[in-house]
Amino acid sequence: MSDETTNETTPEAPAEAPKETRGLFGRKRKKMTMKEQIQEIMPLIYVLIIGGIGYGIYFAVTYNWAPKFELEDQRYNVHSVDFSGEKPVVIAFTDRESGNQLQGWALKLIGSYGDKIESHRIADFSKLDPGIHHVGRGMLTRLPIPILIDYDGAVAKKYGFKGGDAALFVVAPDGTIKQRALGEITDEKWAQVAAALDGLLTPTS
Repeated sequence: MSDETTNETTPEAPAEAPKETRGLFGRKRKKMTMKEQIQEIMPLIYVLIIGGIGYGIYFAVTYNWAPKFELEDQRYNVHSVDFSGEKPVVIAFTDRESGNQLQGWALKLIGSYGDKIESHRIADFSKLDPGIHHVGRGMLTRLPIPILIDYDGAVAKKYGFKGGDAALFVVAPDGTIKQRALGEITDEKWAQVAAALDGLLTPTS
């Protein structure tokens, strides 16, 4: 009897079905690599980023309110600005570098509107050495008009005033900021400020 060789092969085990797990929104999907997971979630990240930026812009435009504040002037009189009156309010910030820029604005505002508007001039002392604050106050007492003093710059910071250029804000009686201007007065800047004030002073039918 001859020997017969039988070639037997071990059958391959059936391929394991991919494990299923839940996707970002509960969908069934196969097990994913880290790269695939990142690719899947990126659209959501973009939506959140763009949505957040859009919301920030919407908030800034829609809720453009002027913060209330209370400051002393150079003669120790306290001024509370809460936008509870009936007149438009003009708030002007200045510091050591931009002090001369307000003169043109002040002359134009007084000459054109007089007591039709409420105005406040604020000197930001936050960049001065506290040891010479009294010197700065003393110099301001030479001026006949009240100058509010922001010693630590807290109010200036709320309005986004960074110094170097004077900053002027036109605020409606309800506290809404209607117009901003930076630096020295020019014909173009004045036209924009005057238009905002005229719009607030013109009775609406």
